[in-house]
Amino acid sequence: MFDSIQRVPTRVGDLFFEHDYPTNPTVERLYDEMDFQRACQLYLWSLPIVGVARWRQAYRETFDLGPNEVVLVNTFQDRLGVLTLNESTPYLFGFTNVAERPVVFDIPPGLVIGLAIDFWQQSLFDMGVFGINEGDGGRFVISGPSTPEQPDVEGATLVEASTDNVCFVFRLAGTPEQNAAAMTGVQVYYQGDEPSFTIIDAADRNAGMMHQPRGLAYWRLLHEVLQEEQVADRDRFFMYWLTHLGIEKGKRFDPNTHQRAILEEASIVGESMARAMVYDERHPGVLMYDGWRLVLGGERGEGIHETQRMEHWDTFDPRARYTYEAICTSDVMCNPVPGRGMAYMAVFQDRNRQWLKGGQPYRLRVPPDVPASLFWSAVCYDNLTRTLVDTDQQAATVGSKTDGLRVNEDGSVDVLFGPHSPGTDWESNWIQTIPGKGWFVDVRLYGVEEPFFDKTWQLPLVEPIDFDMV
Repeated sequence: MFDSIQRVPTRVGDLFFEHDYPTNPTVERLYDEMDFQRACQLYLWSLPIVGVARWRQAYRETFDLGPNEVVLVNTFQDRLGVLTLNESTPYLFGFTNVAERPVVFDIPPGLVIGLAIDFWQQSLFDMGVFGINEGDGGRFVISGPSTPEQPDVEGATLVEASTDNVCFVFRLAGTPEQNAAAMTGVQVYYQGDEPSFTIIDAADRNAGMMHQPRGLAYWRLLHEVLQEEQVADRDRFFMYWLTHLGIEKGKRFDPNTHQRAILEEASIVGESMARAMVYDERHPGVLMYDGWRLVLGGERGEGIHETQRMEHWDTFDPRARYTYEAICTSDVMCNPVPGRGMAYMAVFQDRNRQWLKGGQPYRLRVPPDVPASLFWSAVCYDNLTRTLVDTDQQAATVGSKTDGLRVNEDGSVDVLFGPHSPGTDWESNWIQTIPGKGWFVDVRLYGVEEPFFDKTWQLPLVEPIDFDMV
């Protein structure tokens, strides 16, 4: 190829060869490009584990959270900072480590919707009403790759995690009285210990933004959490790439000047790639209709499969997309069936295919007979942080649990978005937005039913309006 060509034009610039040997500047350019390309892909690869590690880091700093302790999240302020939370249920969030002993979960009967994931955000199991015991309670025990002793807990379902660190979530979907009873019934403890459970009330102590950190902070956190975990076979190539960027298991994070420059730029470009995948999805299996897309699931795993494993590959882009936008998966989140599980739909553009903007009023008309046996909600998120839009209203949700919800004569519900109030008659249906900032909406169906699956019930496009028209 290069017998007669000394200059080769490429997308990374002109490459020069002397007697078919790359010149010194060309060698430097090629190695620099190799490091940068790999760093961008490493960013996308590591989003799941960095996302969970950042969440844990924030809770440790704010609440001094220990193993098998949980944080009760119940107010708007409590929810700020965590990726795409709902406002319809109280949450219990916790982290544990099974490197030394298995961990036991005792789940009481009732309207608990729980899950556990490893630190690569692979689902371990569903707990509670959508779990294997269908709300009748149950006992689970988790071990990991380093756990020295075998789980031995009578009557427990055994689960093996691929990481020693585990994250767990409980949504409390009952009445206040039922939720209080559930909180006293849940137990998380190490095998051999007495059942116990410590709940730390978040109490409006904002833990800060728990989206992925930026710049070198991203890579420093990745280095820290990788020191805690064994390397899975599927990640060994990525671990090799990291060694050329100053990140290596068993060694200090000490990148040189060149590596720092690469890592900082790759953090920007990698995050931009993730944003593109979230906001302008290219996988047709995720796209539903009229601009709406599935947040989870999808054909061939283009959304995200709870195991992240398909027949011939492990998901990459879908995993990065989902774990940049949100956090936590489970079987019933990814693979709901009528009457069991949840459906999540998102939209980022209006009916004119324009991005949703905080300075413009909009309407989403939710059709009647929403196919959700527990509840439905429309939640507004900041598109930069992927957390609840933080306005003077201090609320970002309209749905079936909204006090004073206004319902149209035909049973439909108008959810209104905009920077100013649509008037007192409509304020219960209004979510405030911020001029100059973008936003998006997730619609959740808990206890999703058949009309969602056969598409006899569909959401329309979000339409720009003048509030005087409402």
